[in-house]
Amino acid sequence: MINRRHLTVSAAAAALLPLAGAARAQAAAFVEGRDFARLATPVATPPGGRIDVLEFFWYGCPHCNTFLPLIDA
Repeated sequence: MINRRHLTVSAAAAALLPLAGAARAQAAAFVEGRDFARLATPVATPPGGRIDVLEFFWYGCPHCNTFLPLIDA
């Protein structure tokens, strides 16, 4: 027996399913020179497979300004 809640959840999941494929397809569309620039000299990385994370911040960016308290915490 299918109740109304189960039917609503199933319908919502079915409606959102095509969006998952579209999001994945957009990730492969980056083009060098348009979306990113290749560095002439690659950045040196430390030995041992460690990854350095660089933080960029600009007060004029609404996202940076909103996330600053979370990053400071």
